[in-house]
Amino acid sequence: MHEIGHAVPAFFLSKQVVVLRVGKKGGRVVNFGRRFKLELSWANGREGCTQYSVKETKVLARLLILSGGPLLTFAITCLSGYFLFCKYPSDVWVEVVLVSWFCTNLIAFLRSIIPMRLRPTDAFPMGPRSDGLQIYYILRGKREDCESPEV
Repeated sequence: MHEIGHAVPAFFLSKQVVVLRVGKKGGRVVNFGRRFKLELSWANGREGCTQYSVKETKVLARLLILSGGPLLTFAITCLSGYFLFCKYPSDVWVEVVLVSWFCTNLIAFLRSIIPMRLRPTDAFPMGPRSDGLQIYYILRGKREDCESPEV
């Protein structure tokens, strides 16, 4: 869900191909038109990436694209928290699902907004930069604001 929050603004704000990848690189590719591709792999499903042409995208557009993931994750956290804490689910299984959804998205939100390097992955051996760190670099005017592989 987090990556969808990046992919939708990237599709509308960049002019090149947008690739939303979940799992290890080299998975099954599903094309949605000429400008949007979804790449899925069951291997290493915790890894996700939205690729777009960073060099051809303006600074404000990059800020909006980077903010999209945390904003969607925060919205999902708030919505699941609302149903969990204000609507009081009647069935235990619904409560278990809502608690899981709330906690998972809250952790994803915090990991994405705190400016830090995340755990290394196959695609990012040094550890990918969190969205917060990439936004920090853009606001400070540093060129190494995004190390995502170019499309």
